[in-house]
Amino acid sequence: MSDAIQPVNATTGTQAVPPAVKPSLLRRAGSFVTEVLAIVVWLYLLIELFVFDIDQVFRSSLPPSYSWIIDFKFVLILATVALIAMFARRWRSWSKLTYIALYPLIVVFWRVPFLLLRQRSWPLAIAFINAVASFFGSIRYNLLVGAIFFA
Repeated sequence: MSDAIQPVNATTGTQAVPPAVKPSLLRRAGSFVTEVLAIVVWLYLLIELFVFDIDQVFRSSLPPSYSWIIDFKFVLILATVALIAMFARRWRSWSKLTYIALYPLIVVFWRVPFLLLRQRSWPLAIAFINAVASFFGSIRYNLLVGAIFFA
């Protein structure tokens, strides 16, 4: 019965394909929030490790009675992640946490190569592959040079 309801293309005799369903606005907003949160988390980590102590800036802006929040930051973050994991019964929540945790790898091994392939520039793609291979091939040298540079 459903064949009689759907339109048939007169030239080929096949049924028309329904249009692809676009993701809802809520799903796109959630994806955007996850992306921004991943960027903020990793920028915070990189700035905290290599530039300056952001916690001291936060501590100076907080009243002295709330300075314990900065001291127990790791425990509070761990408790928050544990609560999210405990109440995250659906796979989508776990995948968002994994996405945030692995964001630098996703950028280096998925986003940048995809961007390079969209550029259709093989010399640029080969240069990126060479840079990634040489970086991971000489990781001990890079760590030593980075430690000397930031010391």
